[in-house]
Amino acid sequence: GEGTETIPRLAEFINSVEKYGDTKEGVLRALKDAGEVTVNFSRSAPITKALDGWTLYLNAAVQGLDKFGRTVKSAPLKTLGRSAALITVPYAALMVYNWDNPHYQDLNDRTKQNYFLIPNWMGEKDSQGNAMTFIKLPINREYGALLGSSLDVLYGYMNGEENPLNGYGETIINNFAPPFPLTDNILD
Repeated sequence: GEGTETIPRLAEFINSVEKYGDTKEGVLRALKDAGEVTVNFSRSAPITKALDGWTLYLNAAVQGLDKFGRTVKSAPLKTLGRSAALITVPYAALMVYNWDNPHYQDLNDRTKQNYFLIPNWMGEKDSQGNAMTFIKLPINREYGALLGSSLDVLYGYMNGEENPLNGYGETIINNFAPPFPLTDNILD
C-alpha cells in the first residue's frame, strides 16, 4: 500500500520542482503538492488526533472525507469525469460480466459494493465454466460508494432483484462516516 502512495507523490514532486524551480520555495511548494496527491495522513486537527487513539483510523477517514470534499469542490466536472473513467466504467463492466455467475451472486453485498471483482480464471471453475473465486481489488471509499455501489443497486433494480437496496445504506454509512466502535452493529 505504501508504494501506491509513494509513486504518485514522487511523480508530483518531480513535476512540481520542474514547474516551480529548484529553489527553497519551489521545493517546499513541491512537497506540499506531493502531499496532496493522495490523502495526506499527516494532516490532523487536535480533536481527531486525540480521538484517533480510541477509534482506529479516525484521522484517516476524516482526511479522506476532507480530500474528497476539496477535490469535488475545486474541480467537480474533472473529478466526475476521472471517477467515471476509473471507477464507474470498470465496475459496470465487471458487474455485468459477473451478474449471471452464481458464485458472484453468492457474495455478500458489502463485498460486491466495495471491490472490483475480477473472475479468477486460474482457480476452480464450476461445471458451466464459471469462475468460483474472484480477485478482489478495493474501490476508493467515497467515489466507490457513490459511483460503484449505486450501479449495483440500479442494475439489481433493472434485473428485478427482490431487494436491490440490500446493504447499500450500510455501504454508504461505512464509506462516508468516520469509523466508530459501534459501526458494525449500527444497522443490526
